[in-house]
Amino acid sequence: MISTSFPASSPKEKLHALQLTRFHFITLKQFHSALFSFGEDRNVLSNSEAEILNAGLNAFLSSPGRETTLLEALRQNKAIQLKFSVPKKEEGAYDVIDDPNRPLLYQLKPLLKSTPASIEVRPLLDRPVAFQITLKNGNEHYSYYVDWAGKITHLA
Repeated sequence: MISTSFPASSPKEKLHALQLTRFHFITLKQFHSALFSFGEDRNVLSNSEAEILNAGLNAFLSSPGRETTLLEALRQNKAIQLKFSVPKKEEGAYDVIDDPNRPLLYQLKPLLKSTPASIEVRPLLDRPVAFQITLKNGNEHYSYYVDWAGKITHLA
């Protein structure tokens, strides 16, 4: 589902990147873990936003070059870009399917369409927030600031 590749690096580079990015990495994991359980702040994210963020962050957090990629983004003051497609039901569009076991019986199956989506994760230094995360899903655009505890502090 993710079309972004992450660079390979030597074990020494990985250890160095891990040491320099551990607080950012822990914060991103806390945010990822809390996507579906924001408690009183539950209305901050819709289910579709949480699902898309979960898919993208899960791919990044389980990638082998995540610490090195995060460190490079910090050094260059750039965002990590995750690009993929999200299946979406097309409103009012159905495919008619014949039931082979029952003649003259048809089923309507909603048509699914792929929508391009992307997540930009920008790690921040020397600020009260750790990340600016931007989600683009088709024509929809959302920005979140995530504090060091992994909570959304501001929506833009």
